Amino acid sequence: MDDRNFADALDLVLRHEGGYVNSPKDPGGETNFGISKKSYPYLDIKKLTKADASRIYKSDYWDRGRYGMIENREIACRAFDLGVNCGVSNSIKFLQRAYNWLHPNTLFGLAEDGIMGVKTANALNSYRYPKALMSALKRKAQDYYYSLNRPDYLAGWLNRLEG
Repeated sequence: MDDRNFADALDLVLRHEGGYVNSPKDPGGETNFGISKKSYPYLDIKKLTKADASRIYKSDYWDRGRYGMIENREIACRAFDLGVNCGVSNSIKFLQRAYNWLHPNTLFGLAEDGIMGVKTANALNSYRYPKALMSALKRKAQDYYYSLNRPDYLAGWLNRLEG
């Protein structure tokens, strides 16, 4: 798997996630570098280092989502960031839905199963209009954010899509 884009993707996530936060409004609870106590109850979140967070992001998000199969750096970075924010499976479904949205009524549609397989990766990598794919990906993420009906977070999530 090609990991040349991981460093850029990690920088994007860390720019969005920031440092230590313990907001009572956040369903993830205590977080540091975007790593939540809810998801990692055995970790001392307050003492989590950037290197620790990087290892978690590499194994539990980047490798699990197989984002290294995406050749376009911007799309790989955005999909990884969405994987961190919305869940790995959701981010890949957003990509698959975006691709299918751009290819209506064709026999070459992708299964919207949330798995980055060879067919999904090949379709994404061979698509001639990566900016259109990025735009459609963001739209699918926006639809998801709106569906959550969390107005306290919506502006931040939408801003994150553009950052």
